[in-house]
Amino acid sequence: MHAISLTFFSLLFFLPSSLPHPLTRRAGDSDTQLDIVSGVCKSVTLLYARGTGDAGNFGDPGRPGIDFANALYARLGESNVALQGVEPEYYPARYRDNWSNIPEDSKIAGARMADLARQLYGSCRTSKLVLSGYSQGAMITHEAANNISTDPFLDSWISSVVVFGDPSVGLPGGPPTQPPFGDFPDSKVKSFCNTGDEWCDKDHPKDEAAHTNYGPSSDAAANFTINAFGGSNTSAESGAQPSTSVVQPKPSLVLPGPVIFPCHWEDSEFGGNFGSDLGSDCFSR
Repeated sequence: MHAISLTFFSLLFFLPSSLPHPLTRRAGDSDTQLDIVSGVCKSVTLLYARGTGDAGNFGDPGRPGIDFANALYARLGESNVALQGVEPEYYPARYRDNWSNIPEDSKIAGARMADLARQLYGSCRTSKLVLSGYSQGAMITHEAANNISTDPFLDSWISSVVVFGDPSVGLPGGPPTQPPFGDFPDSKVKSFCNTGDEWCDKDHPKDEAAHTNYGPSSDAAANFTINAFGGSNTSAESGAQPSTSVVQPKPSLVLPGPVIFPCHWEDSEFGGNFGSDLGSDCFSR
């Protein structure tokens, strides 16, 4: 992989949201969304893995997660949409967590995302669940989808997968085309890649701004999501109760700890080389 530009590394330039319903701050901090772990049951649930360097577990205003949530709010109403991000203790989303291969740290984050889906299945099975991720978070979504696809009940229950700027093809040794998301059919998957985004578009000249400009895709993402569960609105109320089906998902995953996150490479602009073993320069959770 060629050196990552400072534009990608420094995620300090937020895109203003043009949607009419700004995301309500919860627990005093809009970048952290914990509806699944808090037992919230709504008609639609957006489970999201943020991009590298994004704040909290859901990212800042102007980032794809917030924009996508706002677009769903605008169409379905805030009372019908629950939000949950993959927590930093499982997924730090740090710069060195990008990979030339998929090491153990991505599997841990993906396993946590899958486990959150299992929690929702057990507590609020009426909800339409959307798996989503941006940039590095899109790779976590791949890993979660692979994990979920081992459970046919959970796999068929999830409504859709929506990702932005998936870097799978942009990493060194990456496939020529985007790999599948587990066993999810193409009809359930929408991947947004801006023209010139070096992390997902190999066919056009590099555009430095392309990777951080997914706000305009939020409306199309919301429309795809609604179409995936077959309607223009939701009928269940926010207090809907889970079904009483006797089919149960696999038990919640117990994750090990502490976890050592292996750093397989460092951006050459910051003094490292791809494929190098950084040893003690890596970090622990």
